[in-house]
Amino acid sequence: MMLHDERTLRLAGRIAALVEEETECARRAETRRIKAEKADERIMAACQQVGAASDELAQCRFAGGPEMAARRKLERAAGKLADAMRARRGG
Repeated sequence: MMLHDERTLRLAGRIAALVEEETECARRAETRRIKAEKADERIMAACQQVGAASDELAQCRFAGGPEMAARRKLERAAGKLADAMRARRGG
């Protein structure tokens, strides 16, 4: 019996195609994971900005500082958070 008969070569071709397909699927999954991690990092950064702006507004209210500027800063930070979340969803 020859090692390189027709059935063996056909089987090897099918296995190679399956391995190639699986490798491509794994590559795409890794790319999606990396994109999701970057989006999550942007969302967390935006959350931190919202928190800082909220603290600043609370401090202005407590100490009698300029509330309007703090409110605008909070609105901008909230808008950035909304944009980051929309981008994460893909919409």
